[in-house]
Amino acid sequence: MTGNVVLDLAISVAGIVILVGLARIIFAGAGTLIDQSSAERRLVFDEPDFAPVAWAIDQTAGVALARNDAEEIALVFAHGDGLATRRIAAHDANVHYAEGRLTIDRADHTSRSASVAMTPDEAEVWLACVDAR
Repeated sequence: MTGNVVLDLAISVAGIVILVGLARIIFAGAGTLIDQSSAERRLVFDEPDFAPVAWAIDQTAGVALARNDAEEIALVFAHGDGLATRRIAAHDANVHYAEGRLTIDRADHTSRSASVAMTPDEAEVWLACVDAR
C-alpha cells in the first residue's frame, strides 16, 4: 500500500473495474441463438415424453415455446452458454398477451419471464392451452 488512502482506494477501484471488464469479455460471449432444431434437441433431452406438434420461436429474445397433442406447453430458453427447458403448468405461470407479445411470467422464479412475438390469432391458440388445464 502506498500510505495514501485516496491513492489506495483509486488503485483498488481500478483493479475491480479491470477484473469485471475481463469477466464480461471472457464469459459474456455472443449469447446463445435458438432455432427449432436446437430447441427440439434440448427438449428431447430434458423432456423425452414431450412430443411437440407446434412451435413459436423468438430468436431475438432467445425463447421457444412448444405445444404437444395434450396441449401442454414447454418453454426452451437461452440460459448461460446453452439452453434450458421448463414445462409450463397452469398453476405455475401467468400467461398474457399484450402489444404483440405472448409473455409467460413464472410463479416459481426458477427462470426469467419469457416473451415471444406473435399475432393475436396465434396467441389465442397458445392462451387456450393454458386456460384449458
